[in-house]
Amino acid sequence: MSDNQSPLHQSNKNRFGKIEEIFSTFPMRVNVTIVGTVLVLVFSLLEWVNMGLGVRFNLFTLQILNIENRVVAGGLEEYFGGVAGFRNFKLFMAILLIIFVIAMVLLVLSVIKYQSKRFRSLSYWGFGAIIFVAIAFIFAILITIGDAGTTVLSVFPLLTLFAPILTMFFFPFDSLARLMNYVKRYWVLYILLILPMAQIIIFRYGPMINILAAFKENFFLWPVLDRPWAGLEFFVAAFNDPTFLEAFRNTLVLSFLEIIMGFPVPIILAILLNELRLRKFKRVTQTILYLPHFLSWAIVAGIATTVLGNVGLLNNFLGTRIPFLTDPTHWIFSYIIIGIWKGMGWGTIIYLAAITGINPELYEAAAVDGAKRFRLIWHITLPGIRAVIVLLLILNIGGIMGNSFERIMAMRNPLVFRVSDVIEVFTYNRGVAGLQQSLAAAVGLFQSIVSVILLFGANYFAKKTGERGLL
Repeated sequence: MSDNQSPLHQSNKNRFGKIEEIFSTFPMRVNVTIVGTVLVLVFSLLEWVNMGLGVRFNLFTLQILNIENRVVAGGLEEYFGGVAGFRNFKLFMAILLIIFVIAMVLLVLSVIKYQSKRFRSLSYWGFGAIIFVAIAFIFAILITIGDAGTTVLSVFPLLTLFAPILTMFFFPFDSLARLMNYVKRYWVLYILLILPMAQIIIFRYGPMINILAAFKENFFLWPVLDRPWAGLEFFVAAFNDPTFLEAFRNTLVLSFLEIIMGFPVPIILAILLNELRLRKFKRVTQTILYLPHFLSWAIVAGIATTVLGNVGLLNNFLGTRIPFLTDPTHWIFSYIIIGIWKGMGWGTIIYLAAITGINPELYEAAAVDGAKRFRLIWHITLPGIRAVIVLLLILNIGGIMGNSFERIMAMRNPLVFRVSDVIEVFTYNRGVAGLQQSLAAAVGLFQSIVSVILLFGANYFAKKTGERGLL
């Protein structure tokens, strides 16, 4: 038998060698992302085909062919909430198609020009756009059309989305060899992680299936997966509810005021405590400042009523009748100041720990150059703890959409409901007391999405200003 290979075999070998060369040029996380993205699109296609047994596939066909009169003639517009809903769905799908085409162009350019770093960076945008389209496509099928798809084909694409997202941003290895060497060195630690990870997946991520309640009918006693789909009905209902809009406004106002007024206080306290030279006085002061943190909000609300009530200690001392807790404007500032008082001592712990990490030789060198105490604080202490300040500010911005439910419920009263009804209170009143689980789930999901956007936005701007950020 001849050892010479046929031209066709040689051509195939060269072709596969070229593909291998292209893929070896990209970091491994990009290659893993390619696999994850392909899986998402494959299962999206399977979901589409699975729903093609009957009317639902015809709905997509009619939508793509733009035969609106056949939809109306067949009475199929009910699946879209009327003709207007059908037109909105067409627009939505058209936008997805445009994004998908642009993403594919970016990917093709990055593969053709794989030796160019600029074009390789375009692949990240392409993958991100395709992942977004896959998410939107899956939800368009599940939410807009109905529940004809099987459970496996409905849930698996959503789970598969974690692969490209995680590998795109958090995969630290650029080659398979480095990954294998790392696993060989630390495999015992990963075995020890199995039980904690199982606990997190089962008891943390497992219950997240109830997020689907936001897109399903409010059959309170039914399992979430067995309920019929309701689409975006409860999101629309929430934004058409004046009570929710008022709660949304109150949440933003109280959170922004607390950040503006309360965030600098622990920093100032930490610097002042650090400047104290009498150690015994410093320790006593720290203890006094920490104590309110350990009091429950029920106790704090009782103290506030005793001190700030219309006939409380402060009004009796001043000889006034200032409505600290009954007038909406006064209540807002009382609420913020009490929150600052309760948390400022505990917040100083982090900043004091950061200050102790500053090299003392910097202070000595600056003092030799003639720097006074204020200059030492401004040019050494504050820059030394700047990274910690930015980190905590990012976390606070990410929590803007969340207020302490216990704190609000302990301090509010009927006279200030107009300014104290926040999203948590709205969710409790409608979801728990009103048995509207789907509406509460929709509001909670909206709240979480906004918080994540604010968190990543703050982290992005922090990195743009030269800080390390959170992620």
